[in-house]
Amino acid sequence: MSQKRGQLTLFIVLGVVLVILFSTFFYVVNYTQESTIEPEVERFSDRNIKDVNLFVETCFDSKVKTGLDMLGKQGGYIEFPENFPFQETSGTYIPLHYDEGDDNLPSLEDMQNSLAGYINQGVFVCLNDFLFFKEKGIEFSAAVMTTEVIISESAVNIQLNYPVTITDKGGNIFKLASFNKNTPIKLKKMHEFAELVILAVKDYDESFEFFPDFIPNIQNYISYLAPELYLDPLPVPTSSHLFLWQIKGTAGNEEFNFIFGTKTSREMPH
Repeated sequence: MSQKRGQLTLFIVLGVVLVILFSTFFYVVNYTQESTIEPEVERFSDRNIKDVNLFVETCFDSKVKTGLDMLGKQGGYIEFPENFPFQETSGTYIPLHYDEGDDNLPSLEDMQNSLAGYINQGVFVCLNDFLFFKEKGIEFSAAVMTTEVIISESAVNIQLNYPVTITDKGGNIFKLASFNKNTPIKLKKMHEFAELVILAVKDYDESFEFFPDFIPNIQNYISYLAPELYLDPLPVPTSSHLFLWQIKGTAGNEEFNFIFGTKTSREMPH
């Protein structure tokens, strides 16, 4: 009888041990799964957020570069008004910012607004409503995109705001930060130089006085534009009324040109 009781006690002890072992096993397995799943969710979130940021930043940088290049080569315009006067030369069309009495130079504010509009629209099209990421199960809230451009003495600062809320597969929520691009460029000085040229040409065209010294004297250009900028006039057809101006500088590490033309109603001395 005592032997049977001893065997029963042994079975009970073994049963308790087995229960403890199985409980411990399932706890360790579940804990390990939770520990490995959480970092995977975190890595998934971080990776996709970085990919979204890089995608937006790439679109933004591309449109800033092409927008600034276009703005300079078109004398401050992204899109020209109707019936705008041009001079065709060497297969290109140079905008005439002074055309026999008409002053067509855009203001700095106009340049800021047109560049902001170009970048805003360009980035919006480039992002394509984030379809690439939506196909991966990432969700994006609706938001309004805005772009602000400030042309200062030494740079063009551009800020893109697109406060989209992003939700990944793990339910983690993030908000897209703003993007800033500060391009070192003497665009304001180029614009001021164009203003001086047009004012001098206009004064000459509207008077019977001799041509102002500012125009024929190359030293005036060197003194005003140096050291960052210089004038590299474009070749023009045989004309005593036309001059094509090309101011050269840099936009960061890229060459930058501000190009425009002036056409007088009076003959200009050469």
